[in-house]
Amino acid sequence: HGVKDDEVLNSLWDVVDAIHQSPELDIKFPETEADQRRVAEGFRRKSQIDIDCCVGAVDGILIWIHKPSSEDEKVIRIGPKKFFCG
Repeated sequence: HGVKDDEVLNSLWDVVDAIHQSPELDIKFPETEADQRRVAEGFRRKSQIDIDCCVGAVDGILIWIHKPSSEDEKVIRIGPKKFFCG
């Protein structure tokens, strides 16, 4: 398309810098328990699977991961300490 790679990279950093300079886009964790419960209730209302303990999301994706069973661990040769989801 006639656009040099370095121009794409420069444009990307211009966008990143603009986001960082926009206070309305700051990510802030709810500090009080009441605020945390209010935010968690908002997630629960929007959740199709009734998530009721989430107070933040950055990328907006939730991927269900099931811990391998003891038998699976033997087959794929991993121990319980090598798998963590949380």
